[in-house]
Amino acid sequence: LICADWPARREHFVAASCALCPLSTEEARNNLICLVAQQTLLLQGGMGVLDKPLKGVKSEVSLSAFAFLFSEVVQYCQEGDDYIRRLTQLGHGVGKRLLELTAFRASNYKRETKIVNMLSFIQTTVWKHLFGKSATALEKITQQHNAYLIRDADNVLNRFVSPQSVNCAAFAGGIIEGILCSSGFACDVTTSADGRGVFFLISFEDAVIERDDRLQ
Repeated sequence: LICADWPARREHFVAASCALCPLSTEEARNNLICLVAQQTLLLQGGMGVLDKPLKGVKSEVSLSAFAFLFSEVVQYCQEGDDYIRRLTQLGHGVGKRLLELTAFRASNYKRETKIVNMLSFIQTTVWKHLFGKSATALEKITQQHNAYLIRDADNVLNRFVSPQSVNCAAFAGGIIEGILCSSGFACDVTTSADGRGVFFLISFEDAVIERDDRLQ
């Protein structure tokens, strides 16, 4: 599936996928994207992603391969009415699984019960796992009692696009939301971008804030 003229052949493979299995067009396209992802991320020597050990392995992929795959994901999401929501939903599922993997690989990981500690874990450990560096800043929004902000001055998801036209970093916002919700920190994450970078506004539910106050 990974070939030089993949964009021209994409619709052909989607149609073939629909014809071979009793799924809707959208379901078949989603399955096809997953298949392309698996083929793109194959390791050298023929070892697949599922055969790769969870610990002690360098987890980097080619930027060009990632950009190729992610562009297909964005185009898939843009076929709906609200591509931001669809990107966020895809990231949410990734976040839930990434939390398990990151916790397993971290030798000194402990379950965080406080908001700031959990956000610091995302800003540093999770961001380094995803993008090779920590996010630029973690801030408390003083005007809102339940809101925090993570800022990334150079997020790779928006590196090759204009954030004024397409905000691809909503996928990372979904990852943050998935990690937090799976950890017991129910919240909503809103992603925005401008010339200074990408901003992830995290608004926690009141029950989470009340619990955090009791733990102080």
